Amino acid sequence: YSRIDSVGKQENGNRGKLPKASKISLISKHFIRIAAVAAVALVSFIGGKVYLENSRPEILLSELVVSNGDMKNMALPDGSGLTINAGSVMIYPEQFHEKKRSVYLVGEAVFDVESDRKKPFIVRTGAFDVEVLGTKFNVAAYPDNENHSVTLIEGKVTVNVHSDQHILTMLPGQQFIYNTRSGKYTRKDADLDIATAWTRGELIFRDASVREILLTLGRRFDVVCQYSNGKCNKDKYNSRFRVDTDIEEARSILNQRVGPFRYE
Repeated sequence: YSRIDSVGKQENGNRGKLPKASKISLISKHFIRIAAVAAVALVSFIGGKVYLENSRPEILLSELVVSNGDMKNMALPDGSGLTINAGSVMIYPEQFHEKKRSVYLVGEAVFDVESDRKKPFIVRTGAFDVEVLGTKFNVAAYPDNENHSVTLIEGKVTVNVHSDQHILTMLPGQQFIYNTRSGKYTRKDADLDIATAWTRGELIFRDASVREILLTLGRRFDVVCQYSNGKCNKDKYNSRFRVDTDIEEARSILNQRVGPFRYE
């Protein structure tokens, strides 16, 4: 089933409604192309860091770009598998360095890492690095999302936070959340069903803002949401969109709970 329920409350006491001054609209896919170019430029810069890190001129880098509205499965050179979500970019060497296996991610992916105690596997993002020997975990690090996260499904990982070089160790069923605005982070128990729902084609939100929901739907359906910031950002919602939900059904559900919007 698909639904969205309000769980927060605005200052004026109205639940699930946008202020009259706030509007939601969707603009054309031309802007998606612009965003994609920006993402590729960012990853190209990161790719230079990977090249310098390995300091081996013969190492070649590969780049995987997953468009909005898409999702891909692939295997890395060491046999590790991953599922990468819509609107994501990842770069990785065609052959890993003899001492470590480093990849860079902008977006979201689930990694199922082949065990190799002599070669740690490292996922690098803009805010933190995740290091493992062999395990399964989800990393969500979209540049336009305020919160970035690591959710551990199996095994054990360490998270190195760039801002203060603090290293946290995670156990299965735990989630690390980093707020890109405040620089604060926390570790808590995770709901693995929610964290990995996207890999099954579902979208599940818990205590999510309108902005978070619209950004995720935009990536799922290959549209861009444009809206005005307002008191609606203080509202929190629970929602679940089933695998076969399309943009029209999503629009209808949102119209009922947060107000009308259009798309092109």
